[in-house]
Amino acid sequence: MSINKTKNNKRSEPKRKNNPEIKEGNMCLLCNTMRLINERSDIAQWIASSNKPKDEIAKIATILSGIEFNEEMIDLLRDPSLFRIIFSS
Repeated sequence: MSINKTKNNKRSEPKRKNNPEIKEGNMCLLCNTMRLINERSDIAQWIASSNKPKDEIAKIATILSGIEFNEEMIDLLRDPSLFRIIFSS
């Protein structure tokens, strides 16, 4: 038996590179939140404990982290039940 060697055996590129939303950084709410927690947990903890207005927090956190913030992300990080789960380890 002979094996057809004309087939291109190159690995396909990861789907992440082909997805325009991910290239541009427009990931989902949970993706951005988890990215922030993994890369900049200090900012996530500051958001959770800050008493500043949400729009001000969003502007500061966007500048510090490079991740586009919105009120939904801030609400998610301020949720006490999620905060305990995320930062318990």
